[in-house]
Amino acid sequence: MADIHSSIAARSSRSERPSKRAVAHLVKQAELHAEDARTMLDVQRFALAACASYLALCAAARTQLAAAGESSAGDFSDVLERITLLMGDSYGFAKDLARAHRAIEQVDDGELDALSDAHVRPLVDSAERLVDIVRQRTLGGRNGDA
Repeated sequence: MADIHSSIAARSSRSERPSKRAVAHLVKQAELHAEDARTMLDVQRFALAACASYLALCAAARTQLAAAGESSAGDFSDVLERITLLMGDSYGFAKDLARAHRAIEQVDDGELDALSDAHVRPLVDSAERLVDIVRQRTLGGRNGDA
């Protein structure tokens, strides 16, 4: 954006009137910068929503593992502790999760697919693996019957 302003200032200082083509080019650059900014905000929002969903699954998994008599210590606890410190008290965390789920529900499937390849898909895959592990441990019993 700064280079757009400097380009206009340089033309003004030479007391040249910019051509229609130059103005059209600058307008196009500004539009592309604006589009890039919107895309980055969308990517961040979807990535945060996916993180929140993943952490909700971690919490559910931890509860189910504890109920099944399995140890819930380790990575689950570490992640949950860090995110709780980051996001505040449990009520604030619950509100953030609710907002994230609403954001995911409002996303067009095609749009989410386009963004998920690089940003969201790894988190979703991790969450799906976590659900499978919990399902095996809680529904399959301790001897691994599925």
